[in-house]
Amino acid sequence: MSDPVIKIMSYRISDIEYHQYHSKEEIDSLEKEIKKSDINMSYGIDKESNTGKILMTAHIFNKEQKKVVDIGVTGFFKFRKDIDKFKDKQKYLMMNGSAMLYPYLRSTVSMIMAMDNPMTTILPTLNFVDQYKEFKNKEDK
Repeated sequence: MSDPVIKIMSYRISDIEYHQYHSKEEIDSLEKEIKKSDINMSYGIDKESNTGKILMTAHIFNKEQKKVVDIGVTGFFKFRKDIDKFKDKQKYLMMNGSAMLYPYLRSTVSMIMAMDNPMTTILPTLNFVDQYKEFKNKEDK
């Protein structure tokens, strides 16, 4: 069996911001200023060292629990030696690398959100193949 095209070498929690508001009025007054929940990803490839990096962030606005949480997780990846085309590295990092890193972000979000409340927030599952196709369609235009 051959080695995988990409391996996760390590990951780190790069950022956690947690705000628990005390009243419904306080969170209601901030609702217009605070953006809705979302997940973002940025990617980087180092051609010299044959490695890649993903920064995956989650912004959670939970009005019912009166919480706003921002969490960032960074994953570090190594490509198999024969993967030498930039486009191939980009594809493997965006699809496979994201799929490898996302469970760490999900578990971190769940753990932080449940620390002072038994009702945890669980991030949705994501389809990284569709995300890559969206990226390619935008790039091709």
